[in-house]
Amino acid sequence: MYEGQLKGRCRIYVLTSSLDLSEIEHSKAYGLVYGFIHKPMDSKDVQVIAAEIDERE
Repeated sequence: MYEGQLKGRCRIYVLTSSLDLSEIEHSKAYGLVYGFIHKPMDSKDVQVIAAEIDERE
C-alpha cells in the first residue's frame, strides 16, 4: 500500500528472538524489510545499521 512511497526513504529491520529460519525467508517477501536481527541486540548490531545508513547517504 505505502511501499512505493517509503521505498528508498526508510529501512526496516526485523528484531526477533525467534531462531526459525522460515521467518527470515518470510520477511524477504516484503520489499521494505532491509535486515533481520536476533535479540538481544548489541552495539555491533547498531554499528552495522549505522554503517548501512552512512553508505546510503
